[in-house]
Amino acid sequence: MKFLLSIFKWFLVVILVIAITVAALPWLSVVTDRDAKGQEAAWLAANKGEDVLDIGDARFVILSEMHGFAAVQSLDFDVLRRLNAEEGVRRYLGELSPAQAIAFNHYLQTGDDQYMREVFDHWAGQNAQWANREFFEEIGKIRSLNDVLSDDRKIYFIGVDSISDYPFAERMMALLPADQTASLQTAAGVQAINREFLSRALVRPADASRYTNMVANINLLQGYDTADREQFYGLWGLFHGSKTPINEERPLAHILNGPEGAFASKVVSIGTMCAGECFNMMPAAALPSPMRGPSNASYTLLPMSSDATYIWRQKGIQRLKEAAGSNEREWFRLSGEQSPFAEGDSLVGTSGFLTLMQKFEYEGAAADAMDYIVLLQKSRALTPWKGEAYDISGQALAAAE
Repeated sequence: MKFLLSIFKWFLVVILVIAITVAALPWLSVVTDRDAKGQEAAWLAANKGEDVLDIGDARFVILSEMHGFAAVQSLDFDVLRRLNAEEGVRRYLGELSPAQAIAFNHYLQTGDDQYMREVFDHWAGQNAQWANREFFEEIGKIRSLNDVLSDDRKIYFIGVDSISDYPFAERMMALLPADQTASLQTAAGVQAINREFLSRALVRPADASRYTNMVANINLLQGYDTADREQFYGLWGLFHGSKTPINEERPLAHILNGPEGAFASKVVSIGTMCAGECFNMMPAAALPSPMRGPSNASYTLLPMSSDATYIWRQKGIQRLKEAAGSNEREWFRLSGEQSPFAEGDSLVGTSGFLTLMQKFEYEGAAADAMDYIVLLQKSRALTPWKGEAYDISGQALAAAE
């Protein structure tokens, strides 16, 4: 009997040691972050603030996000407005199909939002994160901005993504005249570009990948009048904005920035990261059933931060937070001569238990993947265009008030 009790005691000790080790493991990244990293801290202190953004002769400025944070929609509009005022950027190269871009431009030109609402309804039917009130309102802000801009500075959308609604695409084709000259100089010309992209997409194989359509359309874009002198901007998903491979796959920015890419060595990438009081609107279907709520909601509002020790933590996040201080939005330049982010895994490496299930591995250092990063230290979740949202923590809706 004593022998069995002894075995049981040691069994409990082993289990306790394993539990303590597992619980302590994610804190290793936190401890490492707190170690002295003088070069990174000094660089961030000297290379922060909105004035650090300098796109030079870039052909494409891409802002990338983890979809679901409302603060990024506000950032997107602010960056677009600034680039328009300071650099003359006027063509929004978005993560949209050409048909969706036609619908958005129709609204910008006429104020008629019928077709644009259909786009958001379609996204909502897919429980997509693009189906949110903040994005819809942002397009309204762009229209108001266009009202005070001269014709040669007005902003219009160019869509290069795959078609997901063929009947709608055909209606958008019919909405525009077939004989309009494609051009980057006028609203009608931009619509003609979208129409041409649409006509080509309709004859491609229906199972052609998104990147087949994107890259083909962006390559076609280079053949229009002043394309070689035009600067484009757009908000895209987190994966698309990396200038280095991720999980051994080539993101859009990496393809376009490569020596054979449409914007060879002329892509500026701006990454975003949310830490602190951050809430995200996540499609519920992507989550385990207990996280979808009692009414099986379309979306789940949940806390999501890049400094969640046990779940997902970006290495180096502590130094970003210290450099940002109390600012809810702070810009940092990562690339440049002598940048300490040109090597190592700070800001690209991750820790936490979610990383065991969801791999997101950059090939290269942070300065290779992105030129700038914007730290957001507070964000409410996006507001669904349609459908219910389950507030899993009971705090997301309160944070939005």
